[in-house]
Amino acid sequence: MISEWIVSNFLEVIAILISVIAVIISFLKELFLPIIMKPKISIEGINDNICVENATDSKDRKSRWVRLRLKNEKTVFSIPAKKCYVKLIFILKNEKKVSPLNSFPLMWVYYGKELKHDLAIGEDHLIDLVYEHQDNKHLNFTIPISYELLKDADKKLGPGKYTFKVGVYGDNFEPIFEEFKVKFTSKFGEINFDKNDDKK
Repeated sequence: MISEWIVSNFLEVIAILISVIAVIISFLKELFLPIIMKPKISIEGINDNICVENATDSKDRKSRWVRLRLKNEKTVFSIPAKKCYVKLIFILKNEKKVSPLNSFPLMWVYYGKELKHDLAIGEDHLIDLVYEHQDNKHLNFTIPISYELLKDADKKLGPGKYTFKVGVYGDNFEPIFEEFKVKFTSKFGEINFDKNDDKK
């Protein structure tokens, strides 16, 4: 009896089966796809001519920039990363915490004052970490730091071995955290990522 009904209503049965399969696929897509398909974010700091770069302004004053490279790796399961930003969490100088320093977002190179951006699959971009300037003997940032730290910058941010902890955040991936070591000497033009950190 049932088989006769199926035969006589073949098109209706096919339509019902297609609808059920579509609902199951939609459910599985919403449930499992975000787990499988996600941005593959990494951040590195290496001593190449891009992450570490010398610059001269219009008044012929020299500076040397140390930057991080933020990547959305191209993999089989990658998707674009949405509204990424990088935050400096803390700084250690010679293994001691630099203070007073509240965490703050770092600037994207050449993107003006915008702090959040999307990264396409396979795209990378530079983030300003810190720089030295020929006119002073301390580290500088593109984001204003606290007055208390700035007024004592030659001492607290002067030559030494630094560790910068950064966090990378975005709307569609879990935050990642990395530490980068930087050597800053009293001689201008020598600031670099610690050679032991090149593996990052």
